[in-house]
Formats: sequence, structure tokens, C-alpha cells
Amino acid sequence: MSQNFANKTVLITGGASGLGYACAEAFLRAGARVAIADLSQEAVNQAAAELARQGGDVLALQADVSQAEQVEAMVNAVVARWGRLDVAVNNAGISSTLEPMAQTKEADFDRVMGVNLKGVWLCMRAELQQME
Repeated sequence: MSQNFANKTVLITGGASGLGYACAEAFLRAGARVAIADLSQEAVNQAAAELARQGGDVLALQADVSQAEQVEAMVNAVVARWGRLDVAVNNAGISSTLEPMAQTKEADFDRVMGVNLKGVWLCMRAELQQME
């Protein structure tokens, strides 16, 4: 990433691993303050500790993005820490088990939609209220 993000605050959901973690590394290298959020408190704490060892200001947050109250608390924690939110990477996502369609459960579908669709909407709603 060649852009300078000094004095910018970034929130990344699904930030404890994979693409979210790689984004966190890139934003930190570009000078940003980075909050990473994930469903697992243990995973997000471990990822944040590793990112902090690489340098930069990192905040670890546990949140289920399919739950409005948790999303609002997540965004509020970022703003409480740094006073602002400049960039959001709504990366959290899950998949269901691979099985024939006729054998899938409605609860599995609801959970995937709750995280992958509703979760992005909940995050954007809360994030844009701060960004505006």
C-alpha cells in the first residue's frame, strides 16, 4: 500500500486471520491506527499482539457482526480510543457446511446471511454515523 494513512483510524472486521489480518498489516505499515474485530476473543487478542509486535497502534475487539448491539459497541470502542473512524473494512464472513441443498438447515442459512449480509449492513450503518 503506497498511500499514507498517518493519523487515520481503520476498523477491520474479521481481522484476526486471513485477508482481514493482511489488511491490518498493510494499514499499519501505511501509518494507520488499526482496530481488528473478530468473533473469537482469543483469536483477536493473539492477532493484535502479533500486529503490535510488528509496530503500530492496535486495538483488539470481540464482536459478532450479526448483532446490532455488538456492532455499535465495537464502533463506539474505536471512537472512544481514538476519537474518530476514517476507514472501515467489513471483511467478516462465514460459510456453511458443504452438503446437498436438500439437507441444509434453515438455521445455517440464517447464520450465513446474518453475518455476510446483515452484518455488513449493521457495520456500515454504525460506521457511517461516525464518519459523517
